[in-house]
Amino acid sequence: MNKNDLKRFSSVIWALAEDFGGKISKDSLQLRFEALKSYSINQISQAGTWLLKNREQTFPAVPTTSEIIKAIEKTENPEAVSSEAMAEIQLQLVLDKLRSDGATGVVNFDDPTTQELMTKRWPYNQWASTVLEADIKWFCKEFKELYKTYDKNKVIDLGLLEAPGAKTNQIPASKLKELL
Repeated sequence: MNKNDLKRFSSVIWALAEDFGGKISKDSLQLRFEALKSYSINQISQAGTWLLKNREQTFPAVPTTSEIIKAIEKTENPEAVSSEAMAEIQLQLVLDKLRSDGATGVVNFDDPTTQELMTKRWPYNQWASTVLEADIKWFCKEFKELYKTYDKNKVIDLGLLEAPGAKTNQIPASKLKELL
């Protein structure tokens, strides 16, 4: 967007605020304009329309800049599967493998995040041979949370996903200071 789009941008944001029962100051409007400058006014307008049709939450009354960006992503790629939905799909594949192959299955998941989790965090064969039915509920919750986090941040492997008790390499103190 550029300065010529400010009037149309203001109309979109004020319409969103009005529809959801909120108010927005001129300073806040200007700040949002600067934050969303990298998007076109058409993307902002489409996101505003999408939010008017689909927004379920009512707090905060005015959609946040983050919500607008997510709406832009949804309008541009409506077929994309959310990381939450993908985590559930991948979890079911792991559980299906456990039911069909038990601990003897070969670890070969097509999804790289699932493969990483089931080789480093929960080494599949070891996990499958020791997991109890009572542990499955806990595993499901942990798997989905870690999958979403891993997927969202594209975690850099510093050995943080290693299974408890696994042999890990230490980062030299000098290198650690550089990282921090």
